[in-house]
Amino acid sequence: NTGTAYAGFANAPEFSHARGFYDDPFGLTISTTTQDAQIRYTLDGTDPTPTHGNLYSGPIPVNINRAVRAATFKQDYLPSRFVTHTFFVGAPEAQMTLPAISLVVDEDANFYGPHGLMYVKGGRYSTHTADHIRWEPLGGGTNFNANNYNHFQRIHYPIPYIDYPGTRRWERQLSFEVIYPGEDPSVGAGAQAQSGVRIHGGESIRRKFIAHKDKRHPDSPSPHPLFDVHNGPDWMYHFALKKSFRIYFRSEYDGTRLEHGLFAFDGPARHDTIVLRGGHNDWVNPFVKDEFARRLQGDTGHPWSRGRLMNLYVNGEWMGYYNVTDHVNRQLMQDWFDSDNEWDVITHDYVYPDHYEVLEAIHEPHLVDHWPPVRDGDDAAWVALFNYARNNDLTIAANYQQISAMLDMTNYIDYLIVQLYIANYDWLHTNWFAVREKTPGAKWRFVVWDAERSMENNPAQDGGLNFNGFVKNGGGRAGLNGQGDDSPVAILYQRLKNNADFKALFRQRINHHFASGGALSQSNLTARFTELQSELNPMIAYTYNLHQAQGTTLYMPGPQMDTYILDTWIPEREAILMQIFEDEGYLP
Repeated sequence: NTGTAYAGFANAPEFSHARGFYDDPFGLTISTTTQDAQIRYTLDGTDPTPTHGNLYSGPIPVNINRAVRAATFKQDYLPSRFVTHTFFVGAPEAQMTLPAISLVVDEDANFYGPHGLMYVKGGRYSTHTADHIRWEPLGGGTNFNANNYNHFQRIHYPIPYIDYPGTRRWERQLSFEVIYPGEDPSVGAGAQAQSGVRIHGGESIRRKFIAHKDKRHPDSPSPHPLFDVHNGPDWMYHFALKKSFRIYFRSEYDGTRLEHGLFAFDGPARHDTIVLRGGHNDWVNPFVKDEFARRLQGDTGHPWSRGRLMNLYVNGEWMGYYNVTDHVNRQLMQDWFDSDNEWDVITHDYVYPDHYEVLEAIHEPHLVDHWPPVRDGDDAAWVALFNYARNNDLTIAANYQQISAMLDMTNYIDYLIVQLYIANYDWLHTNWFAVREKTPGAKWRFVVWDAERSMENNPAQDGGLNFNGFVKNGGGRAGLNGQGDDSPVAILYQRLKNNADFKALFRQRINHHFASGGALSQSNLTARFTELQSELNPMIAYTYNLHQAQGTTLYMPGPQMDTYILDTWIPEREAILMQIFEDEGYLP
């Protein structure tokens, strides 16, 4: 063995102050128990090394928000692990009303530079309205080359690269912290872990993402002119600036899980993956539609993707308010059900037409096979479910009994009722999850996900007060009664709806959820919305006033949360939906 021999590991540095919110400036001291060692630290998110970073020699002034990253080095010793603490000094009162997520990251290497998640070289952004902005390579189509590629879209020259499950090409490392305002920092509240980060979201939003003008790489194209008016560092001006992220906690980073419960609800108290949702279709006000809908599914009595409203900071800078949620995957289901078994997790993802074009252009059409709707496990039981549904008359009692052994019928119906109540019109063909434990006799269950396009304040539009999800979906698509092969949710419904037992169970679940104290009772709906309103109102007002001072309130409708859901939807939607249920044959 000719490897280098080390005397041991240098001990990690110790900070005099814990991460947290502080009213007044202070001097941060750093020490180590390793004798004759050096401590190096950085304030810009980069990793300290023996030759990079500030050599610690005395207290570090913490008079503004600081993200401090430090490590210990000694000759003939392996360096210590990194220690990262974010300190907030004199934070605005509104920012202290929500927990903080702090991402400490080398922004050039991992976010905006040529190997970063947000690097765009060449191309152009369309000159349509800001709501229809999209990036495209110069020349359009599949003209990706050394001067035309976009990492938001996971397209990398010279080979356009589809991010199929299992790949880690588009994951970068950073430090993740959660910090709770109002708690004494000296007790060590909150948590920190090294983690991986990816951009989250489908291609429809990825092509619209733009790096902030003060951060984007010189190779990036100029953004749409409307985005040049926003001068602050935050991402709250528009969804094109406010990216969503997925955070991975892995053994290679810092342990296998984040052993810290982020959500104030029953369910798992540890996490292997979470999502920081920016809210593509509801990014600013009210910003709670999706969280509201997912909490309603939890209230119907089923496992759900829990969430919490939090502020996001990058290297100490406030970026905006976010919805931090569970990521629907095998590990989440194992934790929900205290299971050691594998799980099948099927998603709504499918190959978009432009993916086919890209893959054909590089003579790699077989890569389409690596863009399946399988997130975890396989699709054998999923295919068996749909083969049975398609090939058997489900009005026959024995056949219904058989499919009921494959599909959790109560979960499926409750899932439909929640989606129909909120008038989700970006669903059916997309934005759904199905999960199943890989054990004999296990059943498929559905999980609500991405309900931003719902509960719209124009009664006549898609997702409006009078919307009938049995008849239609968004984009001119048919609803539950008519949508075809691109909607497994609808296919199941069409095969089941004429079964007498299914209709009886559907009727029973309607009565159960809308009864006094039920998940969709007026009292519970009001309580769920007002809890979110009280949590977020201070930050909506703060953001509105901040942008008003900059003259950039184009997308900020007001200093308070929009209460259309509370004032109109909750009082009026029930009666309309009951008539829809009656027309569908569920109510007399």
